Amino acid sequence: MQEEIKTIKEGVGVVAEITKIAGNYPQVKEATKNLGQTAITITKPINNALMPLAAVNFAFDKTRTDFSGVFKRDLLNRTNLSRGLVSCAATLQSSLPTRTAASN
Repeated sequence: MQEEIKTIKEGVGVVAEITKIAGNYPQVKEATKNLGQTAITITKPINNALMPLAAVNFAFDKTRTDFSGVFKRDLLNRTNLSRGLVSCAATLQSSLPTRTAASN
């Protein structure tokens, strides 16, 4: 597909050069118009075919951004919260009187 796109770009470049040289001739103007329409006809289906890949790329970029930003922050907050709860529970447990067999 890259080769086809390169060929189209080269063709458009050639048309531009021809237009500069022979731009005053009606036949050249019509040929240029037709080639421009042909380029549009060719590139539209290529762009349409690439649309699903663009959607996948968007989804991956969004996911990557979410994981590196919001998700990472939330995970760290929850991890820190969990550590705080464990520490709090350990403190509470250590402050409770210990039970002995005689106190039961």
